[in-house]
Amino acid sequence: MTILACMLALAAFEVCDHCSPGKSDAELCTEHRAEEEGVLARQRPILETGNRDQRLAALLEIAALNEAHENAPSRATTRVLASGLSDSDSDVRAAAASALANHQHPEEAVSALDTRLRSVCRDVEKHAKAMQRALGDKDLGAREKAAFDGDALGLRERGLDRAALVEALGGFDSVRAEDAVLFVLREWELAAEIAARAGDPESDDQEDDPLHANALFRAATRMGTRRTVEPLCGLYAKLQAVRAQPAPTLSPIDPNKPKDFAKGVDSLRRSLQRAKETVLATKLEFALTDELDRFGAEAGFPAPPGDDRPSAEHGAWIKRHLTKLPPTRAPAQKSPPAK
Repeated sequence: MTILACMLALAAFEVCDHCSPGKSDAELCTEHRAEEEGVLARQRPILETGNRDQRLAALLEIAALNEAHENAPSRATTRVLASGLSDSDSDVRAAAASALANHQHPEEAVSALDTRLRSVCRDVEKHAKAMQRALGDKDLGAREKAAFDGDALGLRERGLDRAALVEALGGFDSVRAEDAVLFVLREWELAAEIAARAGDPESDDQEDDPLHANALFRAATRMGTRRTVEPLCGLYAKLQAVRAQPAPTLSPIDPNKPKDFAKGVDSLRRSLQRAKETVLATKLEFALTDELDRFGAEAGFPAPPGDDRPSAEHGAWIKRHLTKLPPTRAPAQKSPPAK
């Protein structure tokens, strides 16, 4: 089952006059309490031991519990849904994130999504930096190559997880959700990810969404506050810094001189790697510019300067109109104190 199908299945909801939200958790009517207990008892083991399709179906049935009393979403149901965020299958993890964004207990959902997002971001950074270090070596042995491939797979999978999580968080009117999106924008090790992705032979350089960054851009603009939109302007500087790095000097390749030949091949490899990094940074820059264009038009900003939309002017254009946006989200759920 696709993620879109999961979202469509959660689209409709009902209100129960006999259920109430309560002070900290829902106070369900007798019928809905019994239904929740029965479904959770039946489906929780399936989430742990069922196959992929069974786990996806279990998530949908569990999510439907709160649809029947959307006015009083239960924490217990939301907690069980959140367990899907750490599933072994990427589709199940994405479906769990999507389900948590629809008709579930908002505080419980944001807490689970935020906690998982920060863990995923740590994994992304770890994989990207490990790959970046490996790419600096001239030759990778069998063990190093296996480690590199493992990090590359981890980076691809965790990148998808990050996209699903920030997309889910983008729909919440919550300071904690806003802080989670800001955490990604501020802590994003962009240069390391670009280098790692450019050096991964399994990556598709022609895809439209490198690093799955579009979900992050959309989440920030969907929240539509000064706190989330302004850092997007700052990303321009990071992308320009990647593109401004000088290309490696090419050494002559002379097959009659083994040492010079090895140096020449290595310089060519580094040059190709650098070219791929520039391509990725440029694609990200265009994607960011397109999203800010769309958001600016929706927010009623005047047209951006120039047809070619140079990055420096584009970022300045958005910043000039930030005062039209609300400063932050409604303080419904506060973020935990910084450690």
